[in-house]
Amino acid sequence: MIPISLLPHSVVKVRPVAGSDTYNDVTLDYDGGTRTTMVGRVIGRTTTELRRASDEGRDADEQGWTLLTNETDIVATDRIEWAEHPAGMVTFEVDGPPLPKYEGSDYHHTRVILRVLNG
Repeated sequence: MIPISLLPHSVVKVRPVAGSDTYNDVTLDYDGGTRTTMVGRVIGRTTTELRRASDEGRDADEQGWTLLTNETDIVATDRIEWAEHPAGMVTFEVDGPPLPKYEGSDYHHTRVILRVLNG
């Protein structure tokens, strides 16, 4: 686990409520979703990571962010809200499945790639 002293940011994970529309397509309701406060470290992604994203055909904007956390219950449909951003509240989408990291066979932390939704 990452020591708590190295996780200075408070973020809110928003887990949406799944529903369906009139065509029986799945819809995700974030306003009515479950909100969980957790700690982590929100960092900007490096130029190398952004270049690799571009090479892989993904949008490599300069708003790439990564969340490092000890939280294990994060899924690709979650959103992350960060009120402590210097410019004010930022809402992120989780960009792909979270990546659990291990030291040997022991869980160490979760790395979550984020994409700015608004903020």
